[in-house]
Amino acid sequence: MNEVLNVVVFTCEGREQLLRQTWKSFAPALEKLTHRRILAVDGQVSPDAVACVKPDVLVQNYRRRGYVQSMLNAIPIVNSEFFFWLEDDWQITGEFDLPRAVAALKENPRWMQVRWSKKPTLEKDDHPLIPGIHVSSVGFSGNPCLCRTELIRQGLQHLVDGPRGNDLAIDFFENILIKWARDQNLVCTVFDPRGTIAVTHLGFLESSGREWLMSASLEREPAEHFFGMGDTSPELWRRLWMACKLSRSMLGVLLRIPTRDVAYELAYRIITTTKITLTPTKYTGVRP
Repeated sequence: MNEVLNVVVFTCEGREQLLRQTWKSFAPALEKLTHRRILAVDGQVSPDAVACVKPDVLVQNYRRRGYVQSMLNAIPIVNSEFFFWLEDDWQITGEFDLPRAVAALKENPRWMQVRWSKKPTLEKDDHPLIPGIHVSSVGFSGNPCLCRTELIRQGLQHLVDGPRGNDLAIDFFENILIKWARDQNLVCTVFDPRGTIAVTHLGFLESSGREWLMSASLEREPAEHFFGMGDTSPELWRRLWMACKLSRSMLGVLLRIPTRDVAYELAYRIITTTKITLTPTKYTGVRP
């Protein structure tokens, strides 16, 4: 396989601002290493957001198909022994030593991944394996991580070949990979954060319905829009009730903008997301 590390960045429609923030955070560390950059897009995103990442390869569901389909689009074209898995809603807030993760996977062929922790302390069952790296008692995670390509491919093939369902405990893609890895006696690991938070999750504001993260999503029809809290368009009374709640929330944000940085940032994100979502720029397929 190619010795140039592949970096796979997953994003989807309506999250351009998060993608830009994520890449701004990770780019300085990643650009120190020679790498091949793959951007996997679900739906339509603006050309400016694509240009921010400057991918070597762009794979895209023109109409939204969900996260699982994006994995199946991107990971088969990875051509390195390991690849860095990055979703579009994270930032580095602590130690981030990617070369050390590469060395650890090279030395331990049964390790499926090394991930960075979003918590300052590990779970009590995360016992140490080597200095600075512990077993991940929760198993596989799609949080920022370095993965062994062939094992991820095998795990995803198991998902494709298996039954379809929408049960979160059974059919969620991470849970499928967790069970498969344990059945194969593979090890998922995590860096010891040593009291600091290595990576922080940014995507609490935006969401897609969980049904698009399940194995059953592979048999769904492509969609123009995903409803974050359900599978169908909301009734009129729900829309009116949402308008009332939004008005109340916006009043709270407006009153806090003069004194709270977090309110200013929230207002900026809402304005940006509204512009992108309600008047989207269709991507033409031309690489920046």
